[in-house]
Amino acid sequence: MTGKKLKNYSFPAFVSQRHFLPQEKAPNYFCHRNFNDMKRVAIPVSNDYLSEYFGECQHYEIFEVDGKIVDKKEAAFPGGTTTSELPVWLKEQGITDVIVYKVNRQILNRFAGEKVNLFVGIPQNSPEKLVEAWLEGKLESDEQIISEITNHY
Repeated sequence: MTGKKLKNYSFPAFVSQRHFLPQEKAPNYFCHRNFNDMKRVAIPVSNDYLSEYFGECQHYEIFEVDGKIVDKKEAAFPGGTTTSELPVWLKEQGITDVIVYKVNRQILNRFAGEKVNLFVGIPQNSPEKLVEAWLEGKLESDEQIISEITNHY
């Protein structure tokens, strides 16, 4: 059973993470609504769906977005890379936003340090459907997952 849905619960890179913990939901004005610049959205994928855990995926699907999906690529992270190194690797790939289901709370600050926006607690779905929801501003976080991440550690 999934928890209550929260609209657009995100951890933007330019705002200290403590502003979002453990409030009910993130304000919409902190999110990615300015599409003047090309964005690169990464989604960790396992078995053609959003991976349950950020660092335990088969590969990342990377979408280039300019108001609509322009291009889609698949990228496998280098062998020997630890989960704590993934935010740096993603930034090196030019990623601006990452959509995840679950992530270790300690990784949140690493994303902020790399200036990569993180959308957390997003229910598992196909990467294409998730990016379409991201484009439409309709990503919804699962309150139970957010609670686990913010209160577990």
